[in-house]
Formats: sequence, C-alpha cells, structure tokens
Amino acid sequence: MPGTTVHTSAFAIPVAVDALSDTGGERELPETFSVDLSSANPTRGTVQVAFAAPRAVHVVARVFDVRGKLVREVANRGMAAGRHQIVWDGRSAAGTALSSGRHFFEVCFDTRREVRPMLLR
Repeated sequence: MPGTTVHTSAFAIPVAVDALSDTGGERELPETFSVDLSSANPTRGTVQVAFAAPRAVHVVARVFDVRGKLVREVANRGMAAGRHQIVWDGRSAAGTALSSGRHFFEVCFDTRREVRPMLLR
C-alpha cells in the first residue's frame, strides 16, 4: 500500500504506520489528535490501536493490567504527522500470553494521554 511502512520494535511487535492518507490524489493530514481501539472488545490475541496526529510527535504506547502494573511498552518513538496503527500481540514484555481479564492500552504524545480499556479472553 503506498505510504505505508512497517517498523518493528525490540520485542518484534509490528507497528504499521500510514504517515499520510490519500484523499482524491491529495495528501491530507488529520486536524486533531485522536485514538481509537480498533479491535473487537473483548478480544483474543492481537489488539490494534489507531491514532491520528496533526503534526510529528513522540509516541509512547503501553499496556497495563487492572492493578496498574506495566505489562509491556509497545512503542516509544517519534512518528510523523498522519494516521498510524499500533498492533500489539497480546503478550507481556517476557513474551508470555496474558491471561484473560481487563487491561488498559495507553497512548501518550506530547502532553496528551489517552487510555482505552480492553478485555482479553
């Protein structure tokens, strides 16, 4: 797909990035920051979180358990303005599959912090 590159973190978590969206031959940047948990909720395995940034930002994406304990840092990098998608494989930093239950996906950029609940089955 044009405009799409794939980056891989140290833990082999794919992060698909679509820096600019095509609209009628013109490239259009999003006007505001937004975060969307685009996977089914509850989910099994892979979780997809889409977000839009109207300008280049440093993004930190993390997963926490219900007690607030950090389970895994999914992304920690600078990203260009545009629409992006982070894909998490449902595993901890140690590589083990997480047990069923409520978890939280946090996306931070600049001074913004967005948290989305998710239920793993």
